[in-house]
Amino acid sequence: VYKRQLLLGLSTIVRATGIVVLPAFLLIVLLDRPRQRRAISALVLVISCLIVVLPVAKSFGDKFDSGLFLQGFGGLNFLLGNDPAGEGVPSARLGGDWDVVSGEAFRSGALTAGARERYYYRQGLEQIRQEPLGFVRMLVVKGFWLTQAEEPRETHSIHFFRTKSLLLRLLPGFGLLFPLSVCGLLVAGHSRRLPLSLSLYLLTIAGSCMLFVVSLRYRLPVVPVLAVFAGLAIIWFWSQFQEKAWRKVVVWVTVFLVTAGVSQVWSHAPTHNLAEEVALSASSLERDGDLKRAESMYKEALELDPQSAFAWAGLGRTYIRKNDLAAAEEAFRKSLEANPDYSRAHGGLGAVQWMTQRPSEAVESYRRALWLSPDTGFIARDLGKLLAQQGQLEEALEVYEQFLLFDPNDVPSLMAVARLSGALNAPHKGLDAVARATDLDPGNIDARALYALLSSSSGDFAAADRALRAAESRVGTNDPRLLFAWSVVYGQQGREEEANQMLARLIAEHPEFDPQRDLLMAH
Repeated sequence: VYKRQLLLGLSTIVRATGIVVLPAFLLIVLLDRPRQRRAISALVLVISCLIVVLPVAKSFGDKFDSGLFLQGFGGLNFLLGNDPAGEGVPSARLGGDWDVVSGEAFRSGALTAGARERYYYRQGLEQIRQEPLGFVRMLVVKGFWLTQAEEPRETHSIHFFRTKSLLLRLLPGFGLLFPLSVCGLLVAGHSRRLPLSLSLYLLTIAGSCMLFVVSLRYRLPVVPVLAVFAGLAIIWFWSQFQEKAWRKVVVWVTVFLVTAGVSQVWSHAPTHNLAEEVALSASSLERDGDLKRAESMYKEALELDPQSAFAWAGLGRTYIRKNDLAAAEEAFRKSLEANPDYSRAHGGLGAVQWMTQRPSEAVESYRRALWLSPDTGFIARDLGKLLAQQGQLEEALEVYEQFLLFDPNDVPSLMAVARLSGALNAPHKGLDAVARATDLDPGNIDARALYALLSSSSGDFAAADRALRAAESRVGTNDPRLLFAWSVVYGQQGREEEANQMLARLIAEHPEFDPQRDLLMAH
């Protein structure tokens, strides 16, 4: 059992819902062990699981400033899966719907990852409190979804991959596994050989689906156990057939046919709309630089679903990379017509407006994009850079600081905070950011030079000296960024002759060096 718990710990750090199985194993220990050994066995059991989970949870917690933390979206799935007006399956899709709900917690003041999780759980419990009958109805709906052959889409639709794989098309699905396993469970129960461990495991996994949502990923952990009972059903049927126990065979076949029929009752229409998968395939080609095939696949996705905001936005990005800005703008506007809440379409439109010398319009597009999706790094960085170029340094600083709430280890954003703090005559504020950037990326000479400049501006010339000498130990004494930083530090110390010598050397040896572009931006 303890070896299983180590494996359970490993599975939990991949998918946090794995922890729901822990109480089932605890109950098994308490029921199966001699009374005098139950307490110590339960303790060892828990420790063997948590010894794997806690270090990872602590590492994630440190990164996201949330104590012990594994992964997000549990609270979000709890909210969506218990919406009395929903279907108990994942409903928010790429292309706007997801942006609205995933950014809601932050817009409501939940600034840390843990706070956002708690926000969604509170919202989910509140909707249950307001509509208890709707919640009961939802439990019934999710219970029925658990029996269905249909695999409601979550991240992807399995039907897309079946179109690409002959093996997947030939392999049996849940519609065969479920009726066979029901027969196996009845056989095991009738013969009083129903294993406690497997029974509790099934109940806990089914309970996690009932608590959150029913989908391929949430239901998949029951498959190995159901396969055990399905195998038992086949063996039992064959033995009864050989013995010519026709009455039992008829009962078995009847149960099988009834449960198989029940499993085919519901279908999930959005799961069979494969435009999203085609568009995601196109985005992979886009990232690989195969723009011709990417454009073709985005258009194929739009033939499947002309209202796919995701596909229109992807097509817009390919047009940008082909430098067809007019076509790109039209594509992004069509994306927003399909779904006005798609943040990446707003961001793409902002990029086109920026490239076509319409900075005021670009700022508004980027602001809307970041409001919808505050955790998207490229949108935050683009907006921050654009605001800084427009001289709106305070807002630019706020944008970068906001994004660091989502990713405290984003070195470009930390550097931007440091630079903007220096430009706003608040070097002390920027020192913490650039120090963190240096810790995360020790070989970043820009960060070390910037740390020296901010330290010098704060009056800590010893720290500036240490930072520059540490940088020189990595790249030598002829780096233009360090020569420039030395000249500034010497000048602030009143050592004018040495400052002028460094500047003269910089100009003579590196005439192409632009400190604003290469190091300081707005310092």
